[in-house]
Amino acid sequence: MPIPEYCDPRAEEFFTRGFVGERHGENGTSYRISWDTTHEGLQPTLVLKAGNRRICAYCGNPALSIQSRSEGYPTIGHTCCCKGSRDELEHKEKLEALQARHEEEMTALMNEAPRPSKSVVEVAVSASARRIEQELLDRVDRNSAMVGDQPVGDYIAEQLDHISRF
Repeated sequence: MPIPEYCDPRAEEFFTRGFVGERHGENGTSYRISWDTTHEGLQPTLVLKAGNRRICAYCGNPALSIQSRSEGYPTIGHTCCCKGSRDELEHKEKLEALQARHEEEMTALMNEAPRPSKSVVEVAVSASARRIEQELLDRVDRNSAMVGDQPVGDYIAEQLDHISRF
């Protein structure tokens, strides 16, 4: 199989050239060229199923299989070596880079978000604690200094501990 005329230069790396002996190869050369179905860089592109065949959605030529190197070499996708399929992969790479950059920028922006003033939060928590303390003191049985079955001091400490967790 010689490299097809419609092959984009970006896909030529997926063809292998094997020495087959003097003048026994493609076009009178000593090499046979073949599609390397297990090449590490191969990625599926858009193909259409036409009957029991798969054809490239960009040029209409037969799609080339992509196989795993695992046992049995199962087909894991199809691609083409034409300009359209290479443009698709380039577009996917640009999109992934843009999404990664967007994610980084979103993280940076979230890290720049305004933070509440620590002193304002402390004042608010302190005011809430004083209010709760007063409410508890108002509920205390003045004669026994108990809230339910707890001494008032323990009960207030427990409530203040709940507030401080926020």
